[in-house]
Amino acid sequence: MIRIAEKSDYEEVARLSQYSLKNDCTEINRLQNKCILGDFESEKLIAKIHILDQNIYFSGGKVKMGGLSSICVLPEKRRKHDMDKLLFEALVWMKNRGYSISYLHPSSIPYYRKFGWELISNEKQWTIRKGDLRLRTFSGSCKVKELSGILALPFLQAVYDCFSKENNGMLVRSEEWWKKEILKENHFVFVHFLQDGSADGYLICRLENKKLYIDECIALNDTAKKSLWTFICRKRMKFEELIWRTYEQDHFSFLLKNPFILSKVKPSIMGRIINVKSFLEQYMVAPAEMPLFLHIHDSFADWNSGTYLIKNGEITHFQKASQGSACSHPPKRGLQMDISVLTAVFFRYMNAASLYDAGLIQGPEDDLDLLKKMLQSKKSICIDRI
Repeated sequence: MIRIAEKSDYEEVARLSQYSLKNDCTEINRLQNKCILGDFESEKLIAKIHILDQNIYFSGGKVKMGGLSSICVLPEKRRKHDMDKLLFEALVWMKNRGYSISYLHPSSIPYYRKFGWELISNEKQWTIRKGDLRLRTFSGSCKVKELSGILALPFLQAVYDCFSKENNGMLVRSEEWWKKEILKENHFVFVHFLQDGSADGYLICRLENKKLYIDECIALNDTAKKSLWTFICRKRMKFEELIWRTYEQDHFSFLLKNPFILSKVKPSIMGRIINVKSFLEQYMVAPAEMPLFLHIHDSFADWNSGTYLIKNGEITHFQKASQGSACSHPPKRGLQMDISVLTAVFFRYMNAASLYDAGLIQGPEDDLDLLKKMLQSKKSICIDRI
């Protein structure tokens, strides 16, 4: 039986996380503010999903996002248990509460693709030897201060929010999220200040085993980033190698005097549109010059399947008579795609023309041109681990 875990179930929830995910889940109090959907067999918890109540910055505003985490099943039940039922109930729970989007950090990309989740953001990691830290030019300032996490928090929040509003997909961070998920006891925090006392950049790093890990660096301009970089390079920190985790669109390594460094890019976050109509209504910022039909197929959440007419900034949904079935005669107007392709396109993770060439989007080229004009220029970025 699938139901919401109650307070009396929390010890069993913690044990399952510890047993299946190898997590240290001794802090049962951290479960208080989460919705935990569990599958119980004779009142024994055999599988669960945590649903985090979050918001993301998207299309200039804030959109409700349900983050899925701690997805696990008892090892001895993995072959027999149908996790798809639990994932479906999680989607229904989020849809009924007004969530438009869901995120998760995938353990298996092919597995979650089966249920409509798709890649929406990559992360990049640079590995730089200490001898290669010099910039090709430097025009920054020296207005960098080292602060404790608590003192720095208002400045970090201001910089992060400003950066996030200019991009799609960034998590809306609360003070609690900063303290529990971002700022750790072993972190050094550096902030770059303007003349008026406001901040326009920060860097959070830690020193472990003669390696300097830059876990997060957000700057609103190159001057701030150059200044933060130069400050930590000149600071007397004993490290032999610097490892920088950043977002894929960050091209700061080009400014190094020797940019021949190890750079790795890997998928980080998968997203899923829970309610297509609601999502499109929040996404569209201006009426299109011509009406466009989108024919969406969602085999897992069939309430999304059907035809969507985008006209004069309004969205009309025409559901199929037989949910989950494909058209035997392809429509002459509009573009056909499944829910995962729709997600990748509207989050700008993938180029619509590339997916059209690959056959994942089908329809007239004129309609493809219309779609490309509707899409925002912002690509999706998410630097948080859900």
